[in-house]
Amino acid sequence: MECFWHKLRWFCREPGCPRKSFTEQIPQLPAGARPTARLRAAARCRVRDAGSTVVQVTRDPHLSWPRVMDTFRVQAREVVEARLPEAAVLGVDETRCGRPRWEQDPGTGEWGLLGP
Repeated sequence: MECFWHKLRWFCREPGCPRKSFTEQIPQLPAGARPTARLRAAARCRVRDAGSTVVQVTRDPHLSWPRVMDTFRVQAREVVEARLPEAAVLGVDETRCGRPRWEQDPGTGEWGLLGP
């Protein structure tokens, strides 16, 4: 199913109007936008949640690669810039760097980690 909406262009006859002309707008289709916000959100979620590539997402709804990539970047920026939760306890994997070094205790003969 395809839906076409022809936006009307309005002209302002007021001499002091800085815009001179403008088009109809709704929240789903703001000025200058071609695909609806719902279609952009669906494409963004398909890349993010379904694991599809940007090229795969562009094929079905006939969107351009830059348009899908731009909508995905918006979502990625929100995730990357989100504040991380603070860790209550750090485990050995978060604090150790390098390979562990082992040493043998001369008195007991048991092996243990060298240093902290």
